[in-house]
Parts: sequence; structure tokens; C-alpha cells
Amino acid sequence: MEKLIGIKELSQILGCKEQTIRNKLSLGIFPIPTYKVLGRLKWKESEVRNYLNELKGVNTPEKNPLTKKQGGDYRILVSDNPHPAMGQKGGKGHGSQEKTW
Repeated sequence: MEKLIGIKELSQILGCKEQTIRNKLSLGIFPIPTYKVLGRLKWKESEVRNYLNELKGVNTPEKNPLTKKQGGDYRILVSDNPHPAMGQKGGKGHGSQEKTW
């Protein structure tokens, strides 16, 4: 039987607070399939591992869908707002800047 992990362990693995996970679940934007077992939220360890492995492949400028190549440089829009998807303003003109590397 596959190992299931709880929200406390998941938050430690992902490096975020439990409430952040709950907020994203509530908004329907949490990227890892979630299961309810005896009234508790659980995640399959293999699916968490798969998600983390997928992130490793996106964290390069060439593969990140938020980057664009201009000349020989990659540019990404970086916001001072850590959670633009949470209903706060983000984008240019709201504390954002373009980073080049």
C-alpha cells in the first residue's frame, strides 16, 4: 500500500505553511491530487514526488512558460506581490519589474 502523508508533513516537504495549502485547495488551484481519508486530508507520497520532479524541469529559463527570450537574454516578469493569484493586484505598474539573465 502506498504511503499517504498529512498536511503537516506536506507543508514541510513543500516549504510552505499549512494554511497556504488549505487556501489553494479552497480556490481549486492546488496542483497535487488530494484525498480525504477518515475526514483528514492526505496526499500520496509518489504524487508529491512527481510534482516536485516536474518543478525541477520548469525552473530553467528555457522551460519556464513565464519567460521570453529577447535577443540573447531571457526575461521574466517578477512581482513584489508574492500571491497575485490570491486576488491581489500584480503585473506591471503594481510593484513588478522585469529581470534579465
